Order: sequence, then structure tokens, then C-alpha cells
Amino acid sequence: MTTATLSTGSAALVGVVAPDSVTLSTAGATGTFASKTVGIGQTVTIAGLTISGSASGNYTLTQPTTTANITAVTLTVTGVTASNKTYNANTTATLNPGSAALSGVLGSDVVTLGTGSATGRLRARQSVTTRP
Repeated sequence: MTTATLSTGSAALVGVVAPDSVTLSTAGATGTFASKTVGIGQTVTIAGLTISGSASGNYTLTQPTTTANITAVTLTVTGVTASNKTYNANTTATLNPGSAALSGVLGSDVVTLGTGSATGRLRARQSVTTRP
């Protein structure tokens, strides 16, 4: 299960009969996604809402559900370098992926970086001369 951050500022009770005094407390409210995987419109189960007041014993509070999105985390590849080369009229670059690693992997997630088919291109094929 994955914890969801709740916005309870506009939470309100529906169905209280006037002049009954019933108050909703969101202080202990928690939200839990049904799945930790990326997706749109994921179900979030809410728990910990309570009611109080002189007439609260006349009511039953149903804990609601809602939906929210889980978006993918951006991973960054580090440790890949390109070899220097002599001008040859193309933009192909030889990569050195021996120290390649992924930055941003969370917790116990297992993510493998495959570098076997990695390719590199130079932005320009011209030779660059550095001047002081």
C-alpha cells in the first residue's frame, strides 16, 4: 500500500438533519492508494474521519474513497562518457558506459539500466579549436 496525501480543507458532512449538531473531524484522516504502480484515476481509500457533537450518535459515518494519479519518477543516467575522436565528417560518438548508473530509483524498487544498445551523437561534426 502507498500513502496518499489528502486535502481535507473542503471536507463536509452531507445528510445532517437540522437542527442536529454534528461535526466532522479530519485530524486523523489518512489516505491509501490501492496500488503503488503508476496510473491515472487510482482509487484512494480514506480512513480516520470521525464525527462528534450532541447528535452524532444518531449518525453513521461512511469512510469515503476518492481517486488520484500516481505519476512516474524521473530517473537520470549518470557515469556515461564519450571518447575523444579525430574529425571524420560524421557525428557518431563512441560511448563509455562502464560506470553507468541510475539516479532517482526509490526504496526497494529494482530497475536495471541496459547500456548494450546505447548510441551517442555529437551536436556538430566540425572540429573545434580552443583559443586562450
